[in-house]
Amino acid sequence: MKKVALLFTLVLCVGALNGMEAQNIGNLPTDIHNEMIRLAFATSDNLLDTIKAFQFASALRGIPYDNLKDFTNLVHILANKFKTTNQVVAENFNTPTAKNYINLGKQLVELISRPNAGNTIKIIQLIEKNGADVNYSNSTGSLLSKAIQSWNVESVKLLLEYGAKQQPGNLPYIQAKLRQDPKNQKAKIIEQLLIDAMQKQQK
Repeated sequence: MKKVALLFTLVLCVGALNGMEAQNIGNLPTDIHNEMIRLAFATSDNLLDTIKAFQFASALRGIPYDNLKDFTNLVHILANKFKTTNQVVAENFNTPTAKNYINLGKQLVELISRPNAGNTIKIIQLIEKNGADVNYSNSTGSLLSKAIQSWNVESVKLLLEYGAKQQPGNLPYIQAKLRQDPKNQKAKIIEQLLIDAMQKQQK
């Protein structure tokens, strides 16, 4: 009963906020987005129920999560909350936007695993024109981690430039490889790219 009441509170709050001016996240006003997240978490303690709460509120109030930028932001929040990958979150939504999100992510994974100049251009196009998520992750890790492990210097640079977040193990992984092989030039370049990106974020 408590969960049902909270769900209706979610719907009512979203409806009230819908008429207010606010800074947007994608196409969705920030106040609405944040309130939906807070109350959806209050109504459930697992990923699937939280997604159902969002979909319930969205359907009743006519606020679809069909904008890729909005959806990507939501995926990150849910993945962090429930300690899972972005792909798992998107798969549980099972909507056209979610399927597009996953398809773009899989394309990035494939391109990063085969480094060459042509693929670098395709990566830029997927990010800039199609809205692919530079922080996409699946069961084998994040895009940045894949690029690092593939010694794909250009992809590491690109992903960092477009805002990819480093994982705690990224820099230690490279530094361990350098201890094994101090002459590994790609490892040296990647190490410096990671350090520079960290320093930039701290400013």
